Amino acid sequence: MKPVLFVIVVLATFIPDAWANTSAEYEKTLMLRLVEDRAPGGAVWLGSGRNTFLSLYQQASEPDGNNVAIILHNIGMHADWPDLISPLRKLLPQQGWATLSLQLPVLSPDIGIAEYGSTFILANRRLRTSIRYLMDKGYENIVFIGLGFGATTAVQYLTTSESAIKALVGIGMQNHEFLKPKYNLVENLSDIEQPVLDIYAHQDISGVLNSIDDRRLAGSNKKNKLYDQVVIKNTGQYFSGHESDLANEIIKWLNITFPINEQD
Repeated sequence: MKPVLFVIVVLATFIPDAWANTSAEYEKTLMLRLVEDRAPGGAVWLGSGRNTFLSLYQQASEPDGNNVAIILHNIGMHADWPDLISPLRKLLPQQGWATLSLQLPVLSPDIGIAEYGSTFILANRRLRTSIRYLMDKGYENIVFIGLGFGATTAVQYLTTSESAIKALVGIGMQNHEFLKPKYNLVENLSDIEQPVLDIYAHQDISGVLNSIDDRRLAGSNKKNKLYDQVVIKNTGQYFSGHESDLANEIIKWLNITFPINEQD
């Protein structure tokens, strides 16, 4: 089994869709089942051919606004995951920010979790496609909101690609030491040019809590950039029962970051 996985990883490094030969059917089934079983509404299929992927679009309460958040889920989740992802994508539009929740690459269960390090290339393609889609709809202020590995994916994208993204909200950010190839989020955080909100739960997992100071140092080590770190009290990794508190903190920070969009 190990030689097969090695071939997949090597090919994924040089041929972006190679790993998808193993996971494409699994991911396709996941996306179709999501649409059929949960019927989340707002389903938009982006890309083309083998690269088609699901996103869930929610218009803001003020449909003429310029603000939209691309929501990026954690490892193994989907675009309408009931823990945090689905609540956020529905709560933010009530406060003036449209949302587009993306289905990030999901590996089939027979592939080790470490191989998520090889999904960045395909994820980057999906992010670029999504940004173009939102720009074509007339949005000017496009931000990333990433949870866990979704935040890592956003950091990787912002540090390697020219982008129209205006800011990053990272929820529960941490280093994923198990990834192959290795990727150090903290080291790359200082290279992001956009404003960053680093938000986490008071009872978050150890990887998040143990890197609080390192993230703050890396995020603040930027000239003429905005970095803020916020903790939500009395809650755990997925902010159960405190989703509104999280959404309110995000909106408050976004309104400070984009004051031109506040209503007179």
